[in-house]
Amino acid sequence: MIDTFTDYILADISSPITLLLLLVVSIYFIGKFLFKNWGNIKSYFENSYQNRKKKEELYETVEVLQKAKDDIIAETKALSQAQKDFYDEQLKYRNVSQQLRDSLQEKTDIAVKKSEEALNEIKELHLILEQIQTRQEEIDADRKSQKVNELRQDLINAYHYFTSVERNPKQEWNEMEAHAFWSMFGDYERYGGNDFAHRVIQPAMNKLKIIPITQED
Repeated sequence: MIDTFTDYILADISSPITLLLLLVVSIYFIGKFLFKNWGNIKSYFENSYQNRKKKEELYETVEVLQKAKDDIIAETKALSQAQKDFYDEQLKYRNVSQQLRDSLQEKTDIAVKKSEEALNEIKELHLILEQIQTRQEEIDADRKSQKVNELRQDLINAYHYFTSVERNPKQEWNEMEAHAFWSMFGDYERYGGNDFAHRVIQPAMNKLKIIPITQED
């Protein structure tokens, strides 16, 4: 019977009724197939959906990881560049600092050398001043000795004159002569004279009588 039905359909396949019948039969078998295999079909689509979702999530994860990788690489490069810049800057400061230390050391050496030279010059000047002072003291001593000798001679001359009985029979002198003599005697003492003038001349001259100028003849 089925063969007869099939032969009938194939014999009149172009008929609208035949086409409609084929469509109904096809829908029937498709519906039956879907009904019997709905669980499998549903599982297939669900699995496909889950696989696609997992694949999308995997793609998203890969993209996130790739972005994180790119960020890490960029940060690493930036950090490396920053470290390089820092090291370059430190090296620059180190070079500048070394140059400053070298310059300071050079200036210090020059200052020490000049100080030593100045100290040597000061020592030489001090030695010259000592020599000049010694020579000046010798000159002053010579002048002082010469002055003492001159004053001593003047005192002796005055002594011989005023104590001489022949030249000064009255053994007297006036105020002006006495003042001039004792002033000269004071200069003699101030210059360091201290010999027989105090032992002989001074006592003898003190014995002379002083006559006011108004009483002179």
